[in-house]
Amino acid sequence: MNDRSYRSHKKNMKYLIAAIFAFSCFPCLAQNNQKERTCRIIFLERPHGAPEEVQLFDGKQSHKVTLSSMNFSEVIKLPGEDLVLAMTPNPVLGPADFPVGAPTVKIPERITDFYLIVVSDPTNKILPIRMQAVDAGMDLKPGQTLWINLTTHTIAGKLGNENLEIQPGARVIGNAPLAANGYYRAVFAYKPERGDGYLPVMRKSWWFDAKSKNLGFIINSGGRLPKIFTFRDHRVTEVRKKPE
Repeated sequence: MNDRSYRSHKKNMKYLIAAIFAFSCFPCLAQNNQKERTCRIIFLERPHGAPEEVQLFDGKQSHKVTLSSMNFSEVIKLPGEDLVLAMTPNPVLGPADFPVGAPTVKIPERITDFYLIVVSDPTNKILPIRMQAVDAGMDLKPGQTLWINLTTHTIAGKLGNENLEIQPGARVIGNAPLAANGYYRAVFAYKPERGDGYLPVMRKSWWFDAKSKNLGFIINSGGRLPKIFTFRDHRVTEVRKKPE
C-alpha cells in the first residue's frame, strides 16, 4: 500500500468510527431528552376503613404510595410513555398477579405532570376506590388554581381581585388573586337548581403562595351548601451538593 492509499484508508476509517459513534449515541440522546413524568395523589374525604397505603402499578413495577386524606401524597416518578395505571392492595410482580377488576386509569404520553384524584367506590371489590387523572403540566402555572366542580351547581367566586365562574362538572383555571404572597378575601356563592339568583356559600381569608400550583374542589357536602377547599402544591427544588 503506497502513501496516498494509506492516507485515504486512514481518513475513511476516521469517518467510519465517527459515524459508528454518532449512531451509538442516538439511544442515549433520546433517553436524555425524555421528560420526567411526575404525579401526586389526593384522596377526597377518605371514609372510615378506606386503605391508607396501596400499590400503584405502572405496567412494569409497583410503587408503594400513601392515600393521604385531604392532602397530597409524596411526588411519584413514573415512566414517560403511554400508561395504564392500576391501584392494587398488594405488589404486582407480573401479568399473572394482576387482580382483574382493580381500579385503572389511562395516562397519555403527552401528559408529563398530573394529579390522581381518588374517590370512594364501595362497588369495587379489589379496592373500594375510583381514580381520575387531571393534567397539571403545561396549562397550570405557579400561582394559578385549577378548579374542579363536582356538583350540579354553578359556582361564582371573587378571589382577591379575580372574578370566577365555574359551571357544573367543569374545570376552570383561575388566575393568581395577588401579585405576591399574602392573605386575600375568598367569597363564594352558588346557584340553586331552582331559582335564578345566587346564595352565599362562604367568605374566608385565604393564604396565597405565588410559587405553588393549586388545586380547588367544589363537592357536595350532603347538606344544602356545597363544600369548597383548595390544596397548595409547593414542590421544593432539589439542591445538589457539590462533589467533595
